[in-house]
Order: sequence, then C-alpha cells, then structure tokens
Amino acid sequence: MSLERPSVDSLPHTPPAGYFYTIRDHSARFWRVDLVHPPIYSYTSKVVSTIWGFLSKKTLQIYAPVNSKTPGKIIPSELTTPWSAMFPPKVSPLVKLFS
Repeated sequence: MSLERPSVDSLPHTPPAGYFYTIRDHSARFWRVDLVHPPIYSYTSKVVSTIWGFLSKKTLQIYAPVNSKTPGKIIPSELTTPWSAMFPPKVSPLVKLFS
C-alpha cells in the first residue's frame, strides 16, 4: 500500500519538450497528474495545464481521465502517451484501410 506521493520520474513517459508534469492530491483515493504547458500563451499570464491522468494512492495504477475532476477506468501504461492517459480513439476498419 503506497500513500507517499510518487515522483514524476515514476510516470511511464518523459514530458514533451518544454512541458513538465506535476502530481498533487485530488481525493482520498487519487493523485492528479497535470501536464503543465510552456509559458507561450498571449491571452493569459497564469500557468496553463491540462489533466494527464490520475494515479491510485493504494496501487499506483493509472486511471484515464473522464474529465478534469473524474477518474475513469484503469488504463495500461503502454496505451498512454506523453500528452495524455486517455484511451486511444477507436478507428473503424475502413478508416484503417485508407490511413
């Protein structure tokens, strides 16, 4: 059982160039992992971040985000990307044929 906050080095990816991850408390069961963007936006001087995913405090399993406040289903780390822990989109066989 792990209740100590993991380091960002324990995530399955390194962040994209210019970005970095932060891990913070979300609830009694989860930590929230955010992808923090570089400060290049002209419309705001605030830090811009997006939800990457959620980590279970007990098992350190990765949960795909439903939205920024709701953890979804467990996702295998090999299906995650440096940008998000969301499930990849389902592609029809016809679209696969032409791509």
